[in-house]
Amino acid sequence: MAIEETTKNYLRLTDWQAVTKRFPSSTFDSEQKSFRVMAFIGRTYENEQIQRNLANIISRIESRNSGISIQRRSSMTGQPSGPTRTNVLEELAEELGIDTAGGEDSSSTLVQKLPSLVLPQQVKLILPDEAKIMLYPRGLRCSTCSYYILQVDMGKHTTLQCPGCGKDKLRQISNLFFCKKCGNQHEITPPFTEPERDGPRFRCTKDGCACAGTGHLKLKLERPLSRSKWICDKTGNEVSRVIYSCPSCARWTGVRDPAHMKLVSTTESYMKPMTFSTVYVSGNLEFSLENAVPTWTLNEAPSDVGQTIREYGIRDVHLIDDIESFTVVYGYAPYGDEVQPKTFKYRNPDTRTFEYHAYTTMSKGKAILVLLDKGRVCRVVLEDLAKEGADEYTRNMAKEYLKTVNEDPAAAYTWLAGLTRNVMTAHTATPAANTSLFKLLHSVEHALTHHASLRTGLDESTFVGKVLVDDCAVLIYERAQVEAGGVEYLARHLLAPWISGAVRHVRDCRYECAEGCVKCLYIQDPMCHPLLPREIPDTYLLPNALLSRKLLVDFWGLVGIATVVEKKVTDFDVPSDTDGEEED
Repeated sequence: MAIEETTKNYLRLTDWQAVTKRFPSSTFDSEQKSFRVMAFIGRTYENEQIQRNLANIISRIESRNSGISIQRRSSMTGQPSGPTRTNVLEELAEELGIDTAGGEDSSSTLVQKLPSLVLPQQVKLILPDEAKIMLYPRGLRCSTCSYYILQVDMGKHTTLQCPGCGKDKLRQISNLFFCKKCGNQHEITPPFTEPERDGPRFRCTKDGCACAGTGHLKLKLERPLSRSKWICDKTGNEVSRVIYSCPSCARWTGVRDPAHMKLVSTTESYMKPMTFSTVYVSGNLEFSLENAVPTWTLNEAPSDVGQTIREYGIRDVHLIDDIESFTVVYGYAPYGDEVQPKTFKYRNPDTRTFEYHAYTTMSKGKAILVLLDKGRVCRVVLEDLAKEGADEYTRNMAKEYLKTVNEDPAAAYTWLAGLTRNVMTAHTATPAANTSLFKLLHSVEHALTHHASLRTGLDESTFVGKVLVDDCAVLIYERAQVEAGGVEYLARHLLAPWISGAVRHVRDCRYECAEGCVKCLYIQDPMCHPLLPREIPDTYLLPNALLSRKLLVDFWGLVGIATVVEKKVTDFDVPSDTDGEEED
């Protein structure tokens, strides 16, 4: 049974599915085997603007991760400054390919260097053609006697017969250790062991065991997996639980914490891609209201349709042709908030510096630009900030603008847009406070994106959305060319049913949530990348973050969240779709 690293195609996946679901370091099952994607092979592509944006984002991620690591290690050593901190920074600089020669070895100098570690030319955009994969994990276990072997060179296995019991019951295990903090993966081995150094069989090292170190370990898998055990094959005694401490986290923090690593199945969705996306119009212009020339507007729709759409706080709808979208995966991260994303870092042996691979897909299609009523948006957002603003200044300013918003909505919106940009560009990751405007716009985008696929019958991944903070608008565009069945069909023939259906779907949330949930506003993680780099650069947003069903209910003039629980569906005064769609 020769099992070797090999090169295969995407296993019948599209380019977009490959980079967002089968990105390097991800695992998957196929033909009753488990695999790990090692790398993508493809052509390089040059785009200075995208490379510059990615360099800034990756630099901030690396700096943030290094700051977390330094803080953790300092807290454990009790030395927040001095030689220990400098040594950690020097280690980080070496890891990231930074030259510290020339006497610039002080802590402050290195810290100043960290935010600009990655240069645009270090970012390599790759259009993948094939994926290099390998069988992973490499551990084989007998389902009869729990015999376990982890052979680094899988080509040495020529039979599935178990050496322990003689039965043909050796099977590849489909479990591995995964760090919930940094995303590190490790094959199943006993604590503090490595496959290359201690395998392929692992000796019993339990003090006082009657085997006196001559026994080898069997792997007894239990349900739940947290109950699994290592058993000595000589005595049958339990040696230890099946746990492992993340070597990556331990290296940076100086502490081994087995709680970080979880035993997971290779089929589980335990990490997400770090994705950057942007939209161009007319060839090479980043999308903006000024650059987009509509081929159809709401004024061309029947008058009753236009009236219905405007009742929902939409002042105009534009159909835009010639949209080119880019989706770039530049790393991955565990699910959660306090995590450390990993980038696709490779050391160039010629320059002795790192290159950052970013796997890219391009597509062309059409888009719908939905322009919202600024006055209506301002009233909802200002009322929320006046009560829930993070600081007294913001609350007072919101109250002042509420007094004049009806006479001068443009001035109020300019302040809100500026506040939003300042808050979001000041954070590497998802901010929490004073983001009411973005939450409302983002929620509108999610509601319309989700319902676009339901209305057209196309796959959910067909449509993607962007938030245009400056223009008080959302952009729904095709990730793939679908001719007349996509956004053009929505705009010209299904506009009222699409919008009213989205309103009803949010209104009738089963969980009556306030911040959005899987039943009303959440969409697939790889499709939630609403930021336009032109407006809010160098910032990444966790998928399905910064949503608010509460604000959306207020904006659409529905019954307030507190009252929704007490009312029946028939009590809502929301128009039904013209095509007779059933209630969800």
